Amino acid sequence: MSIEHPRRRQKYPAHDISSTPADLVHRRQDVVSFDKIVTTRTLSMGAAGRGCGRVGKESAIRNRLRRHDATSIATLVSTGGVLPLPVFALLDPTMMRHDAMGPLMIVWAFVTSVFLFTLWHGRLSAQKFAPVAAGGILGIAASALLIADSGAAYAVLSLVAVIPTIVAVSSPVRMTYGFVLLSVVTATLVSVLIASSIAPMLVATGAIMGAIIVPVFLVLALRHSLEEILERQTRLNSVDPLTGLLNRRGLHSRVSPLLAAAHASDEPVGVLLMDIDRFKEINDCHGHLVGDGVLLSAAATIQRVARPGSVVCRFGGEEFLVFCLPGTIADLEEYADSFRAAVAENSPVTISIGGVFSPLVMSDGQDESKSGALRELLEIADRCVYQAKANGRNQIFVEPSAPVAWTHDAHDQDLGHPNSHPYRLSMAFLSFSGFPSPRPREVTRVKAGDAA
Repeated sequence: MSIEHPRRRQKYPAHDISSTPADLVHRRQDVVSFDKIVTTRTLSMGAAGRGCGRVGKESAIRNRLRRHDATSIATLVSTGGVLPLPVFALLDPTMMRHDAMGPLMIVWAFVTSVFLFTLWHGRLSAQKFAPVAAGGILGIAASALLIADSGAAYAVLSLVAVIPTIVAVSSPVRMTYGFVLLSVVTATLVSVLIASSIAPMLVATGAIMGAIIVPVFLVLALRHSLEEILERQTRLNSVDPLTGLLNRRGLHSRVSPLLAAAHASDEPVGVLLMDIDRFKEINDCHGHLVGDGVLLSAAATIQRVARPGSVVCRFGGEEFLVFCLPGTIADLEEYADSFRAAVAENSPVTISIGGVFSPLVMSDGQDESKSGALRELLEIADRCVYQAKANGRNQIFVEPSAPVAWTHDAHDQDLGHPNSHPYRLSMAFLSFSGFPSPRPREVTRVKAGDAA
């Protein structure tokens, strides 16, 4: 029989004659210390396990709450205020009207179903939220009618003011006005039925109407201000601060409707990439302020020459891009030469222009999106710019290209419709104008590999 050392894993004989009493005492202390360590670690692991359990439960609660937005949470709060009514009615039967317990349970079951429906579905679309909100207003009004005490009835009725405010947060304005009207009419009718005289009825009706209209007005005003801020921010993010032209982000936001219009009207697309000649020498010899002035002059000239419907952007440091819908390659060459001549005449610099003329075809592939089609066109245009510079600068070089395969992005699939007005409510507002009216035609689709 032997004793195993808890830390060094050495075995000591149980009856070692050479061991002194002091050695046996130290060994005993080692065993006791080891037992304490094992016990402490076991307790710590148990506490940690319980802590992990609590963290897991809290995480599940947070995940559940993330499924609800402000609209659904406010709906839960407003309908949840009616849920304790049966308990109050049992504790104080005089609170309810005579023989009102049965109707109260029906109303309570309806409001509870609305509460549970909202709790289960989380974020509600406008189509789902409309019947939920209407049912909530009617349920609150019916609950107020069943309460005998007028003060308590008016307190419950005031909950109808919450629902139009919820609607005003993100729903369409017409829908908001409709629920404001429904709430005002419902609250007025309930006030007439439960009021003991005209004066209390007028006071209660006015107070409830104010509680309905004022928050809705404030929410709509705040929402309008936020939309203006978001629109302004979107514009700032899409515009080059020096020249006032679109930047690359703005180009991508405008290319989608132009590609859709080109495909719908069966017209080819044209890309003109312009590069200022010897711009680095201007910066090195005269400084960046003079360089900025040259960029401003060239940008103003390019923007003035650009035709309606063309997308003009500052693509890089001294590069400008024009995205257009030319009828023929000769039209694109004439368009490019008008830019070259105007800049040479009105600016202290010249530009070299590379252009690409390409038909656009719809693709069944998933990779030929807006970005893919634009990248392919830009690669060809960039080669043409180098060719124009190799020809002596202040030149244009335009070449045709094979059909470019393109398919709608998921969020841009309706932009090509001639009657569409694309916008994202409360997030951003982008208006597209100047595109030719599309001519209806049969859609031609090719495989991704056949486009080349």
